[in-house]
Amino acid sequence: MNGAPSPAAGISFKAAAVLACVFLAAHLALGSLAVRRLAPTYDEGYHLAVGYANFISGERWLGVTRDNPPGARDWAAVPLMLLRPAVFGKDAAGKNPHELGDLLLRAEPARPDRLLNICRLFLLWTLSPLLAWFLFRWAGEAGGPSGAAAAVFCLAFSPFILANAALTTIDMAMAVSMFASVYLFRRALLPPVPRLREELAAGAALGLALTVKYSAIALLPALPLAGAAYLFAVKAPAMWKRLGRATAAAFCTAAVVLALVCGWHGLGVYWTGLSEVLWKIGPGGWRPAYFLGQSSAEGFGWRFYVWAFLLKTPVPFLLALPFAARALLKGRGDGKGVADLAAFAVLPPALLFAAACSSKLQSGLRYVIAVYPFLFLLVGAGAARLAGAGRNITKAVLGVLAAWYVGAAVHIHPHYLAYFNELAGGPSKGYKYFVDSNFDWGQGLKELGEYVEKRGGPAVYLSYYGTADPHSYGIRYAAVAGFTELPRAGDVLDPSREKPLLFAISATNRVPFVYDDENVMAWLDELTPETVIGHTIFVYDLSGRPDALAKVFDILARQNNMANAEKLAAWLSANHPGALKNAPGLARVRFYQALDSARRGEQAQAAGYYRAALKIDPDLAEAHYNLALDLAGRGKPGEAAGHYREVIRIDPGFAAAHYNLGIILAAQGRREEAEKHYRQALQLDPKMNAPAPAARK
Repeated sequence: MNGAPSPAAGISFKAAAVLACVFLAAHLALGSLAVRRLAPTYDEGYHLAVGYANFISGERWLGVTRDNPPGARDWAAVPLMLLRPAVFGKDAAGKNPHELGDLLLRAEPARPDRLLNICRLFLLWTLSPLLAWFLFRWAGEAGGPSGAAAAVFCLAFSPFILANAALTTIDMAMAVSMFASVYLFRRALLPPVPRLREELAAGAALGLALTVKYSAIALLPALPLAGAAYLFAVKAPAMWKRLGRATAAAFCTAAVVLALVCGWHGLGVYWTGLSEVLWKIGPGGWRPAYFLGQSSAEGFGWRFYVWAFLLKTPVPFLLALPFAARALLKGRGDGKGVADLAAFAVLPPALLFAAACSSKLQSGLRYVIAVYPFLFLLVGAGAARLAGAGRNITKAVLGVLAAWYVGAAVHIHPHYLAYFNELAGGPSKGYKYFVDSNFDWGQGLKELGEYVEKRGGPAVYLSYYGTADPHSYGIRYAAVAGFTELPRAGDVLDPSREKPLLFAISATNRVPFVYDDENVMAWLDELTPETVIGHTIFVYDLSGRPDALAKVFDILARQNNMANAEKLAAWLSANHPGALKNAPGLARVRFYQALDSARRGEQAQAAGYYRAALKIDPDLAEAHYNLALDLAGRGKPGEAAGHYREVIRIDPGFAAAHYNLGIILAAQGRREEAEKHYRQALQLDPKMNAPAPAARK
């Protein structure tokens, strides 16, 4: 790469470098602008807090989490190490990292995203140029100057890369370190004579990859396997010794780097974490995944990642990929060139992709982000060969595909996480295929706050998937179902004072992904949202829809958000009589009214509420149990026994119901039956020694 013109490409490496810099500048500009529009995604505060706590505590390995090594998190927190925000101290070790992340993100209430965005920009401006540099080098060797520029072009305008490069997560660091490891190991193996510099560089990159994510362990077999495949293909038995030397040098260097980053004490924790992750992806694996309207705790096999790749990768790139690969195969005059690409640019990412498809942990396409740089290499180098050897029509087609590719990135800006291609129907249909980090990771909350402000600042019944605090963006809200590592109380809303009555729900909560009851949000299928924020948060005006508000009430009641449930029930009863007739959630409201009456000593009124609750929902075990306690206390053991039996029918594991029924049966002289229930109670709860009232659940 000395700047000489390439006959096939028509430009010099200097010109290609200029083009690559232009593409990279566009990438950095798009990413930087996107950063300003995004609320914190689900894991960002978590990762930053762990990295910063490592620094604050003085430990090279902070024992708050073993799900991933510390390397990428420490790097993401470098700006915080310079700014030193006083959010937590040396006692951070052992605390919930999500709670630490929440403290960090809310450290500056007037500017809730400032610290996060500084770290986002730091990662974007360090990792993307580094990946572009390695990609330019390798693609230049495979496809000449035009191939180098084209590969960087593919990187720069990839919506998937733009989505992850602008976040403080570990995925982009994984892509950079794994690609660099393979490239540098290849360089260590291929020179005319072994060079220690390349071997040490390959080992350093491998060591850094191992400190970023446990999945980098796949490189340990992949690197020597790729080298062996190359030597078999080119029939070079004399180079086996070189492969052994390069492997040994790289592995030893990687071990030193791993120890330096984790600390010697941290190596034990590293292996513990690695063994736990290997167990999770294998027989002990459990993590909810969503695909095409279904959720699964054990993944969907090969379909998940294959379809995610096909639907979240721009169509022009998918079209170019097979033709570019064919051009590389045809254009390499010597077998060594084809063997080089097949062994190093195809085999390692193929192994990673296959391993991901066989794993039970299938959370998002980001788990295989390291595959993408290899694809950019193949498409860039192959497209350059097509353009160099093709006719004008070929060049025109490539130009159209390139324009289409750029258009996809510009059109979806700044909502890159929500990108879905035309095969999926675009981002508006994305949630029907995938959610979570593939589509909605909580990033739309900031824009929801802006929308609510434009509507005059009404409060929102909010079902949010994420860890950001809605109050940080001026949103008054009542939390309605959803899923988060940081449950928040929200506000108590008075529907009579709110106009309009808005209901907002994250796309991830919109589908049957996080709920035990898959139909809990099915009623939304009959409604049309007034707007969709960032493709991912559906906003409904329910002011004139008492039937829909009754559904909201029911969810509030079932999740025991009784303050908001009672307010909404009172408003519906006053303004839309009959809207709550036999609503299941009303049973839980009556149950809590009974508890409040019992606390005030109004036992008769409490019993009335319990009976009212059971009339609506005969299977409310807590109401049966507390009513049985009341009846037994008022000298009605026969009636109480009936309600205890109902509790056991509904919930056979309710130990106190067995115990209390045993007391009544023993008093009635039915000792055998009583003993059976006593034994069952003690089996369920060995500490059981007295009846106890049902607690609020």
